[in-house]
Amino acid sequence: MCVNSLLNFAPSAVSTSNQTNKLKFDASDVYLHIGHEIILECGVDGILRSCHWEHDNQIYKISEIRAGSHTNMKIASKSDYDQCSILITSFNAEYEGEWTCLVQTSGQNFTASRNLTL
Repeated sequence: MCVNSLLNFAPSAVSTSNQTNKLKFDASDVYLHIGHEIILECGVDGILRSCHWEHDNQIYKISEIRAGSHTNMKIASKSDYDQCSILITSFNAEYEGEWTCLVQTSGQNFTASRNLTL
């Protein structure tokens, strides 16, 4: 099984303050085959207050994924304090399209998106 992991993601983001935290996110498009795994990574240089992912008008909260509420999804983060990463264990058409990570730190909000395509 192929795993498309984005371990070397580049800092990018729009923030709402002039503090020094930066979002770590790779916004490049990804092309996948049905059944492949992919890790969607999103992190900050700092400490997260909250984070979640959005796709097709659905919100994917890390707490719900951790509890097993979403089929074919797991937490991929090694650390909860600065990472908001998810693993899609079996990619299919349901997961195709734009995925947006929304992160809040102390005094800053970040949003970044990437496109997943079959």
